[in-house]
Amino acid sequence: APQPAPSAAPAPRKTSRGDLNSPLYVYGLDPKLRELDLYKLFAPFGAIVSIRVEQSKNPAIESPEGKCCAVQFRSDQNAVEAQKCLNGLPVAGRVIHAVLGESPAVTPSGEPAGA
Repeated sequence: APQPAPSAAPAPRKTSRGDLNSPLYVYGLDPKLRELDLYKLFAPFGAIVSIRVEQSKNPAIESPEGKCCAVQFRSDQNAVEAQKCLNGLPVAGRVIHAVLGESPAVTPSGEPAGA
């Protein structure tokens, strides 16, 4: 008997704002933190799709040598919960700042925001 064709992958869910799984941008990270440390920090909030680490380009939020990262959770609810719990929390001796949605520091092209 022929096997049924595999079903297509479900379409990405849209959030109430119309965005698709907004990343959580986190600033003020200790430059010594490794990617594994970041996974351990964010994993309690839900399934992580990816973590992108870069040097912060927003001196108003932290010193230029600090790290920032974009955390992509599988669910926007997980990102919202992580933001609520982590924003303003001291991690490795530094207070971190969590912002949900578009990066206030750089645009997707890598240019500074507002340029």
